[in-house]
Amino acid sequence: GVVYDIMGNQLYMGTEAGGIVREEFHAIDIAQSASMWDLAHMEGGGYTIVRRSRQIHVVPSERDAPALVMRDRVPSSGVLDLVSRLGSKKLIFSGGEGIRMLKVAENVADAYIQPKAANTWDVCAPHAILSAAGVIVEYVDGTPIVYEGQREMTKRIYAANSENLAAKIKEAERETCLKSTL
Repeated sequence: GVVYDIMGNQLYMGTEAGGIVREEFHAIDIAQSASMWDLAHMEGGGYTIVRRSRQIHVVPSERDAPALVMRDRVPSSGVLDLVSRLGSKKLIFSGGEGIRMLKVAENVADAYIQPKAANTWDVCAPHAILSAAGVIVEYVDGTPIVYEGQREMTKRIYAANSENLAAKIKEAERETCLKSTL
């Protein structure tokens, strides 16, 4: 999978050997380029586009209060209940689905919880990238995600940087669903 962050000029790719490569693209003045990086670049119009690659390593966090990345600044009561059950004190809000999911790979967040159903084309590439790095990505009920064409997914998904956090998310989801049926 490949995800491009247009705002940050960054390209994320999963590797066959496992892991994630992030490529950054920067436009710099040609006069300054010799002192910058000795990396691949393309010249054009008085500026040089410099490409810098680095391997990203996901570091499982065992914090008591995991940092979560989310879509909605005003989450639904069910999502707020889930966040509360996880004991999270840090919520991060970010752009598109793929970029939000990759915050886990960047070690900015410990987990991503999708508050609403998304479309398969929004999560397929980041799912492949995160899986290559060992991040758990599945439906919140624990079932694996199966991609069958372009469609809206009927259940929420999550991505977690550790098995322990994945288990906590699934348990919190079960408790939240049970509470809503009472």
